[in-house]
Amino acid sequence: MSDTVTIEGMETLVHVLEKIPEETERALTDAAGRIGIMVADTAKNMVNNRTGRLANSIRSSDPEVAEDGVITVTIGTNVEYAPYVEFGTGWRGAQSEYNYLYPVEGLTFTSKKHWGRWQDEKGEWHVGGPMPAQAPLRRALAANKIVASDLVYQAIKEIL
Repeated sequence: MSDTVTIEGMETLVHVLEKIPEETERALTDAAGRIGIMVADTAKNMVNNRTGRLANSIRSSDPEVAEDGVITVTIGTNVEYAPYVEFGTGWRGAQSEYNYLYPVEGLTFTSKKHWGRWQDEKGEWHVGGPMPAQAPLRRALAANKIVASDLVYQAIKEIL
């Protein structure tokens, strides 16, 4: 006695399974791009705006896929004073709640050469002193973690 099992649609199943890796990469890359834009937009709204220069400079890069499949999106700014806003300065930066809530390995605080009012090498006058961290980038990332996880989940769900 012998039984025969016939599976119909096997070629289609194999074809679908072969497409999963590239579809997964495309879907996750798209989700990463949306997450980057969402975090950057949130960070812009979290900046204490005086001139709008820092907020307007915050950008999200296009997603990059490494050879090992890791997808990276960079969110940041090229404004020279952004690190002082993110991490604070001097003793007030060191004691800022955001630096305890969102720690960064290797972060140290040193006093600037000048506090108060000073003139730089170009002859421009500046006013400053120890300031607490505002941490708009770290707070924006934390604020969007659940939504970001949901976007990744939805991307994977659409493939399967």
